[in-house]
Amino acid sequence: HVRFYVYGEKPNPQHLARIAEEKPVETKQIPYTPKILIARLYLQALARKPARAERKLARRILDGKEAPQKISTEGLEDLLWSIFLSPEFQYIR
Repeated sequence: HVRFYVYGEKPNPQHLARIAEEKPVETKQIPYTPKILIARLYLQALARKPARAERKLARRILDGKEAPQKISTEGLEDLLWSIFLSPEFQYIR
């Protein structure tokens, strides 16, 4: 969870308010399936749908070793790295 605060000037650390445990806005939990997650990642990062070969490879990366239908944290991290480090994602000026 991340909270951002915007200040007009440097805040005085003596007057900062404590963060309460409750959420300021309730978040909506979306149950992502691997198919939906892969499509959404490609659309958001590369502005296109994944090709069939990319979808198959992404699915193999995402699948958890303990539970094949469950998205593994390590798999998601690997998929994000592979998308963000692809030449198509990189911006060259």
